[in-house]
Amino acid sequence: MSVTIGRLNAGVLQLPFRERFVHALASRAAMASVWCRIEDANGVGVGWGEGCPRSYVTAELLEPSAAQLRSMAEHLRGHTLRSLDDITALLDELLPSAPSLRCAVEMALLDLLGRARGRSVAELLGASASRVRYSAVISAEQPAKVTQLARRGVALSFADYKLKVDAELEQNLARLDALREVIGPEPSVRVDANAAWSLTEAPAHIEALHARGVTLFEQPLPVVAGIPGHRQLRARIPAAAKLMVDESIVSWADLNTLLDARVVDRLLLKVSKQGGPLRCLAFARRAAAAGVPCHLGNHVGESSLLSAAGRVVAGAHAFETVEGSFGPLLLAADIVAEPLCFGAGGWAPVRYASAPGWGLDVMLDWDNL
Repeated sequence: MSVTIGRLNAGVLQLPFRERFVHALASRAAMASVWCRIEDANGVGVGWGEGCPRSYVTAELLEPSAAQLRSMAEHLRGHTLRSLDDITALLDELLPSAPSLRCAVEMALLDLLGRARGRSVAELLGASASRVRYSAVISAEQPAKVTQLARRGVALSFADYKLKVDAELEQNLARLDALREVIGPEPSVRVDANAAWSLTEAPAHIEALHARGVTLFEQPLPVVAGIPGHRQLRARIPAAAKLMVDESIVSWADLNTLLDARVVDRLLLKVSKQGGPLRCLAFARRAAAAGVPCHLGNHVGESSLLSAAGRVVAGAHAFETVEGSFGPLLLAADIVAEPLCFGAGGWAPVRYASAPGWGLDVMLDWDNL
């Protein structure tokens, strides 16, 4: 069954956090994203999407992104979609270099197509896994706060943790020690520097943290360090230390450059950063064909809309670890009737609802936003 695009609405979405989240590139007390609502030509079917513009990742700004989405309404109206390939072809033409906007529109079109066919997006994307396990993510706080957050992680029985770090080596070691004291030796711990280390600083950080059992290091260098910087870093760190990039991989060109250079061991993908579920899965499958494993991350504070997309993507590809779906544990409010959140052990079902599309009851008063 096909669907023809009708009216589009878009705007800015901001939801407060229960507590501030800190990393080396930003400190947030609320989430900030753009939402997209697309009707079919009959005004009956509706699809919803969300994207997270981040100036320090994708060079996109929040308000201009929402305005650009609204300006696309006439370009989208009247297009008929018969397949997933039609969605990809349309967005390749209209949004080749605006990943968070592409994500919002792609999600809305997937929702619309799924509802028209009476099928979930999980079915449309071939998500065969029944459940997904999420990681704990600990922000770059003082050690006492890390201890508090680690206790929450233990109460939820997480099997692995990501620890945010910054440019202060002794503070990073204290954070790691505080985390390990609470969680014990068994759960795996990886660190995310969010580009906080220079090429001069990074080897000392990696060597010291590696000596305490950390083997995976996410985005150790600024994006501008490029392939030469990561190649130099690789030569200066223990052979067993693995490098992963996040902010360094946004576009398809970034992906091909990194895979060809073979300077990193893992890639951190995000549904919004990569441009939507379809594009994110295409990245992951291209990397897998090249023998490079991928992890699935998320932008801090995503609403249940993007959490739903993350679950479906995680159910359609074997990622090494998955982050997100914190729901009411982090957000003081959400936009759906029943917010998504993982359960004990970080486990959550990929198919979280029986309704078609994303299966979410979105409660945005979009006419007044």
